[in-house]
Amino acid sequence: MDETFQSSQEWLQEILQSFNDVAWSADATTWETLFLSQSAQIVYGRSVAEFYDNCHLWRSLIHPDDRPWVETQIPVLFSTGVLDLEYRILRPSGEVRWLEHRLRLIRDAFGEAKRIDGMARDITERHQAEETRQTTNNNLETQAINLASANQELQSTLEALRESEERFRAIFEQAAVGICQSSLDGQFLRLNQKFCNLLGYTQEEMLNRTWMDITHPKDIQADLDALCRLTQGEIDHYILEKRYVRKDGSIIWVNLSCSLVWESSGEVKFAIAVVKDISDRIRTQKALQRSQERFRNLVETTSDWVWEVDEHGFYTYVSPKVEDLLGYTVQELQDKTPFDFMPYRDACRMTNFYRQLITVQDPFSCLESTRIHKDGHLVVMETSGVPVFDAEGKFCGYRGISRDITERKRMEVALKENQQKYKTLFEILPIGISITNEKGKIIEVNPASEQILGLSNAESSRRRYDSPEWQIVRPDGTPMPVSEFPCARVFAENKVITNVELGMVKPDGEITWLAVTAAPIPLSGYGVAIAYTDISEQKQAEETLRSQAQREQLIGLITQRIRQSLQLDEILATTVAEVRHLLQNDRVLLFKLCDDETGRVVIESIAHGLPAIVGREFPDETFPEECVQFYLQGQPRIVPDITRDDFAPCLTEFLQELGVKSKLVIPILCSTHRAEQKVEGAGGTGRAGEAGGAGEAGGA
Repeated sequence: MDETFQSSQEWLQEILQSFNDVAWSADATTWETLFLSQSAQIVYGRSVAEFYDNCHLWRSLIHPDDRPWVETQIPVLFSTGVLDLEYRILRPSGEVRWLEHRLRLIRDAFGEAKRIDGMARDITERHQAEETRQTTNNNLETQAINLASANQELQSTLEALRESEERFRAIFEQAAVGICQSSLDGQFLRLNQKFCNLLGYTQEEMLNRTWMDITHPKDIQADLDALCRLTQGEIDHYILEKRYVRKDGSIIWVNLSCSLVWESSGEVKFAIAVVKDISDRIRTQKALQRSQERFRNLVETTSDWVWEVDEHGFYTYVSPKVEDLLGYTVQELQDKTPFDFMPYRDACRMTNFYRQLITVQDPFSCLESTRIHKDGHLVVMETSGVPVFDAEGKFCGYRGISRDITERKRMEVALKENQQKYKTLFEILPIGISITNEKGKIIEVNPASEQILGLSNAESSRRRYDSPEWQIVRPDGTPMPVSEFPCARVFAENKVITNVELGMVKPDGEITWLAVTAAPIPLSGYGVAIAYTDISEQKQAEETLRSQAQREQLIGLITQRIRQSLQLDEILATTVAEVRHLLQNDRVLLFKLCDDETGRVVIESIAHGLPAIVGREFPDETFPEECVQFYLQGQPRIVPDITRDDFAPCLTEFLQELGVKSKLVIPILCSTHRAEQKVEGAGGTGRAGEAGGAGEAGGA
């Protein structure tokens, strides 16, 4: 029985050494250390001997901020018998670690406090995980509960091992972590249910396998190397992270802590291992590594410069792109501020800006500043940044990006200059200019346009190029369809249309003649630029010259005919025929107005197919007195549209019956008191639809 108990205690000692937890026992009165596991040296960073020499050493290692609270909790132990604590300790190196400490008061048969047993566990990683991964809080809390339960069971085992092997077996089976025994050749000898659950096998299946059978092939050699060092006495235990292949083929990551149990003869009795599932932590680490790798690739390949500064403005991180932008290496910017690389004025401005920024701790974007390149030239940068806070919400500085916008700024200046030049030319050019959008709506006109068209900018901007308000005619006076408008042709053909001559009929009937050039504008939101000059005076001069030439030509022809014949009828017939040929119209006639104010057509020249009216007489009411008086002034009349002529309504109705569209009337005065004869020519469209003329005669 003693040998069995001794073996159990050795086994327990080996199990405790396999854990990172610290098991200890102290006198309840003097706090003298009665027992302390070797793991104390790992957790506290102090040798076991120091704890035996100084019974109050463990108290002095408590963090100063936590020590008063711990002291207030000790009396609770003596009243309740159990006390759970979480507090920080300071290692000799100054490193702060978190401990989870369970204390239990053991009383003797008389109820007197005999000793205090405890189990301390380093939970620093758990605290760090809680700070960095809020999403894993529930899992960590569950794990903490399980581990606390395991600690409680192990604490109970420490006491029960002194009395019963069965109590030890219960702890072994009910531990929250996997525990197994194996021979040196790897054959499993004993394992708990938790270990089987991790792998998905039954105990019977596991006992027929070795640990090499369930270990990932790439991790077997590392395990063998560590086991070899363990058997050779180089180390007393080893801890490694490895992968197991579960029964269903899936992979789990575990933290394996392994040590040996030795026979009294010095031979290895068996290896014992404690296994903890760390798959969640490994996945988190790999996700973090992938995220960091993506960030690093993004930072190193982007054309922008990524940076971080602390709350004082000093660079804490600079991406390699800075060398391309400013010529400085990453090392040359360390422990420097952005203001160290700015001209004096910019440095003062940006320093004041940063001081204000850190008080409000707001993000900023598209902030422009000038930097000095290593070779001395200036670089304009555009910078955006966001504030950075630590896990406790404390402001740490800013993180952001900067990009070189020197070329863009140069182009903006050039564009501004060009826009100013364009605006100046647009406003002072003596030619009219209209600009449309991509849908043909007029969006801008220059001052010359307002003067030429007689429309204000606002009036023009209410129109499209094809609005019905525009009355446009061809050079021959006929209406110009919208499809022939220069702007419409540009939209249809997408090319420059030059020197189109057209007339714009104003509301008062006056025609302004224009020479128009239109061109597409290859910019988003714009359509066509239309430039036009007023050629009305030029047209009038040309018309005057043409009329003079026609008169000279007509006089020459008539003179020539008179010389050839002295017969009046022949001369008149020749005259109307030559006039019609010269004017290229449909009808020319001589209308004689008699003394009784009746009238008749004495001679005419007509196009083929038109009805003749020669010899036809008209009553005196055909020509009202005001009409006669007008012609006595010797003034010709041009009527482009006889439907709008209310000068002689009766005659107008007659001309409409003949199909006359327009007319030209020239009076011929035969004496100083009374016109005995006049010629009135009316140009119009005959039956054939061609431009032509008609003559009228009457006494005045």
